[in-house]
Amino acid sequence: HADHLHCCPHGTVCNIKASTCDDSSGNAVTPMLGHVSVFPLPKVSNSRCDKSTTCPGKSTCCKTASGGWACCPLSQAVCCDDHVHCCPHSKVCNLAAETCDDPFGFSPPLSWLTKVPALTSEAQDEKCDEKTRCPWGSTCCKKNSGQWACCPLPLLC
Repeated sequence: HADHLHCCPHGTVCNIKASTCDDSSGNAVTPMLGHVSVFPLPKVSNSRCDKSTTCPGKSTCCKTASGGWACCPLSQAVCCDDHVHCCPHSKVCNLAAETCDDPFGFSPPLSWLTKVPALTSEAQDEKCDEKTRCPWGSTCCKKNSGQWACCPLPLLC
């Protein structure tokens, strides 16, 4: 988004002053995500779910209801028991309220995140231009300098 340093999940609005991603009613949904470096990156930078499946960067592998894999766009995320959503590390999935709750009650609930499909060995990287690419599932974003950066997963720049 406008500061060219952060990004937010699709469907949210970047609140630069608060460094949050807000929903349409102005409620903070999640903290902003920082861009990650563009390729060339070593292939081992992905999180490995099994022999042929990975998640981009440090995203977390979570099992789907069918026994396959999906990716939560957060490091060390909590995979919710509905097999569709996930929460930030140290939060608890509240299936009834569809939120990520602080187990100690110190911080307000956050909206949970929907997982995205995992990468199979056939997955392709996103091409930013002729010389630059981002890991599959991430988004190419231009920085103020004109250089490319990659936003983890299909998010808004």
